[in-house]
Amino acid sequence: MKKTVLAATTLFVAALSLTACTDGKNSFPMPAPDAETSPRPAPATTVPAEINTPFKVAQYEGDDVTMTVREITVGQECRYGTLGEEYGPDIDTNSQVLLQVWAEVEATTVKQDFPEYILAIPKMLDADGFTTNAWSANRCKDPTDNYGQWFDATAQGTKTRRYGAFAIPKGSTQLKLESGTFTLPAS
Repeated sequence: MKKTVLAATTLFVAALSLTACTDGKNSFPMPAPDAETSPRPAPATTVPAEINTPFKVAQYEGDDVTMTVREITVGQECRYGTLGEEYGPDIDTNSQVLLQVWAEVEATTVKQDFPEYILAIPKMLDADGFTTNAWSANRCKDPTDNYGQWFDATAQGTKTRRYGAFAIPKGSTQLKLESGTFTLPAS
């Protein structure tokens, strides 16, 4: 019984500490987040995109982030070589092909708690018309030509180059990168 009362009291005190501040003499209620300044998810819209043509990407309203895809390859070998088997399984060549993407990201304004932008997992439209997430191709080596890893953050006010290697289903017809949709060559 004492443990239950102690646990309930601890939870109650923790909840109070999250809703008010004190300077030792006075308590001040924490203001509720302002709906006008709190980041909200951006509308989920996609636009047809083309290689070497910048397009807006955003996870939250108010973000000003653009992406320019420089190259997409499907079905080729890892450009920078491969790592040993200890880094995970290779692509299942019966049902998957390797997708590699090189892009530039410019994060002018990022309206989040941390002013950095991290690219989302690419999505595919498979041969049956279903949307699926791409899988990281763990055995592809890191890029050696000034491109960083796909999931590295881009700080507000900076431009970065990103490289991603992914396993995708054979026969995928479209690639969705953030808000841009690319038509893929037959695989």
